[in-house]
Amino acid sequence: MNNNRPLLIFLSVLLIAILGGIYWALGLPGTELGYTQATTPPPIVQAERKADSERMQAVLDCIPKDLTEQNRDVNKRWNQVITEMQNDQLERALQLTDSPKLSPSEQQFRDCLAEKGITRD
Repeated sequence: MNNNRPLLIFLSVLLIAILGGIYWALGLPGTELGYTQATTPPPIVQAERKADSERMQAVLDCIPKDLTEQNRDVNKRWNQVITEMQNDQLERALQLTDSPKLSPSEQQFRDCLAEKGITRD
């Protein structure tokens, strides 16, 4: 037992130094208590929607309002995503169908562009 005494003293000093270092590091500024967090996110400022060309301005004007408003209702957004994903997205992305089924938002967008004289080319 006498042969292990210096080793035990060294290990106890090392353990005390490590615990003291952790305690000291937690007290430093820069931990979670050192910085304040904003409780509310800053408001989103809507920029004026002006485009360089008539075609781009028509696209900006025709985007459906329900897609451009800031909506915090998560359930409504998830439901919209699920209904949009049911519109044969894979076939549309790979252009496997000539006339894909359009969602109401897409139909509204297409009709608005047609009214403004913008065609798909």
